[in-house]
Amino acid sequence: MVRSRTSSYALILCVCAVFLSSPSLRAGAESRRMGGSCDTTAVNNGSPFTLHIEGTCQFRHLGATTVVAEQIIIPTSPTTVRITNTIVYTAANGDELHSSFVGTGTFTAEGVTFSGAETFSGGTGRFAGASGGMFDIGTATFTSPTTAVGHFTGDGSIVY
Repeated sequence: MVRSRTSSYALILCVCAVFLSSPSLRAGAESRRMGGSCDTTAVNNGSPFTLHIEGTCQFRHLGATTVVAEQIIIPTSPTTVRITNTIVYTAANGDELHSSFVGTGTFTAEGVTFSGAETFSGGTGRFAGASGGMFDIGTATFTSPTTAVGHFTGDGSIVY
């Protein structure tokens, strides 16, 4: 019983330390609903499993936004892939929101459908110290052996 209580106190202290050390939470930041959609183009970087992605988005709290991402694709079966992205969203005023994405994709006759979790990890301007994330779902259509066009939507929350 004493060990269980000690473990519980240690867990509470760790949670409090993380909460109090977070710049976003100390600064009176609040959680806000986040989401929207993006239209993208993807180009193979020359390596068989990497893509450079650019596009335009419309997001709550960013408005009209541009996106640039580097994507790594790892085949997991003949019809599925694991996807990881490093992402920078740039709002109209130049503030950046940095993010990462981890998800899965399934090949279709025209391209791929994908879904996964995006995690916000700071940025510049009002997004310095931002946190949160959203769930993304989308499609990409192959336009050549090395290019694709895509669309995705995301919904979640952001703290800044």
